[in-house]
Amino acid sequence: MRSSARITFLIALLGIGAGCDDSTGTNVAAVILTDTVELAAPLAQNDGLPTALDISRSAGGGVIGGRYPERSRDATQWDFAVRLQNGELVLVPARVIGLTNTRSAITPALEGETFESVEEAPVQSAFNPETTVAMRTGSVYGVRSRPTNCGGFTGEFYGKIQPLDVDVTNGRLRLQIVTNGMCEDVRLVEDE
Repeated sequence: MRSSARITFLIALLGIGAGCDDSTGTNVAAVILTDTVELAAPLAQNDGLPTALDISRSAGGGVIGGRYPERSRDATQWDFAVRLQNGELVLVPARVIGLTNTRSAITPALEGETFESVEEAPVQSAFNPETTVAMRTGSVYGVRSRPTNCGGFTGEFYGKIQPLDVDVTNGRLRLQIVTNGMCEDVRLVEDE
């Protein structure tokens, strides 16, 4: 009985794999999540605004958006913190602040790209989990999440962000964000 259960399981796995052979390597539609998020550097005038960004979607259905790293519920559930550095608003990957079990990273501004033209996450070599990136209104950046529970395995989520408003004086940042809600899937637009 145990052998037949294993054989059935293997046949099911092969059947799933056989259905995943189109040009993207999957026949599952991209799950594109979009939002506009207001974030802030941790300054007195910004009390109550989130100071970090989470671009992942947990297997439990968590959503992308602002997080509060100082609260126990959000302590490790974020990818980038907002900070003021050298007169600029920057996104700081979690590893730079001291979280060690993370690969969250942001690319430099994607030259010559618009938010709409970025259809896939950049290549892995474009991401650096040790680099802080200054936010510029209208620029587009690729983002990668920390390792996250993907319902049976650990993976990363990919996205793109574009600052709509960078208010250095008040330490506030408004971003539009697109994340693919499927782990390890680099597509950043809806399938046609």
